[in-house]
Amino acid sequence: MTPEPVVLGPDTTVAEALARLRDVDLAAALAAQVFVVHPPTETPTGPYIGAVGFQRLLRERPASAIVDCIDDGNEPVLPDLPEAEVAKRLAAYDAVAVAVCDEGGRLVGAVTVDDVLDRVLPEGWRDR
Repeated sequence: MTPEPVVLGPDTTVAEALARLRDVDLAAALAAQVFVVHPPTETPTGPYIGAVGFQRLLRERPASAIVDCIDDGNEPVLPDLPEAEVAKRLAAYDAVAVAVCDEGGRLVGAVTVDDVLDRVLPEGWRDR
């Protein structure tokens, strides 16, 4: 799990969200979407609202609030969900990341496709 996904408040504009995703130090898997929460925006956050993929942000008006762009169907998972189930969820939605929320509905992190691959592929696979 990645404890520091891109987390923004609901009033953030599309332009502001895209500017944040352009950060060259941000891993590609994390730059694929933003997670929208009520304050505070540091993990664990306020109540989770939803996620918005960067492709959707590219099609929206820059002044729009990201809360109005949330993608349907990408439900968060609990921290104790088995890895295989997380992988199935990512595959079922063709998602690059899924939100991880605690029992109180607060975002605590995200699991990316990279996280899943690192767990299921043999150790040292990147060195080949």
